[in-house]
Amino acid sequence: MDETVTKTEKLVGKYFHSADENNKVEWQGVVIGEPRAGWYLVQLFDWASGEPSVERLVPIEKMVGWLFYPDRDTMRSSSKYI
Repeated sequence: MDETVTKTEKLVGKYFHSADENNKVEWQGVVIGEPRAGWYLVQLFDWASGEPSVERLVPIEKMVGWLFYPDRDTMRSSSKYI
């Protein structure tokens, strides 16, 4: 018997680059929580130092065009990294 298993990918713990409507990278950070369904708490990193800066709440609809990575090293070596 062949069964298909669907695994839901969680965003919490994923690193990202966000993009605006022109596909220009705006933010870099990590998803640190999902306080309410469809809303994510993200920790942003400063572009110059790479250190944590501010946290923001973002609705899932704003994250559709974001690029997600499994870890910080992968994010930093991405071709989209500025």
